[in-house]
Amino acid sequence: MEQVVTIVGALGIGSLITVLVQSWLSGRSQDAKQLFAERKEAYSGLLKAWHDQMSSGPTNKTQSEIGYWWFRTELVASKQLIIALEEMLETDPGTDRRDATLSIVKAEMRTDLMQGRK
Repeated sequence: MEQVVTIVGALGIGSLITVLVQSWLSGRSQDAKQLFAERKEAYSGLLKAWHDQMSSGPTNKTQSEIGYWWFRTELVASKQLIIALEEMLETDPGTDRRDATLSIVKAEMRTDLMQGRK
């Protein structure tokens, strides 16, 4: 009789632990999906704002859009991407240094987005 109670108790504890672990893993997965979606939106918005400014020239609207997406990006970006973005600010448009820095920015964005998909 004691063995039956022990087995039933052990199964109950095992089930409880399984539920807790599954819940924790599910929460982590949701967090990763949310971060991926936030990063994707912010990075796409920033790239589009830059494109709009290059197409139509610097206007109050394009500057405002870049500022908005810049701050959104800073909220979700990795430290490496923020550093690369700050370095890009220090370069002049149309220079080799700007092109190289922009390549680093895009690579960091890809890295961030890949991390969010794991």
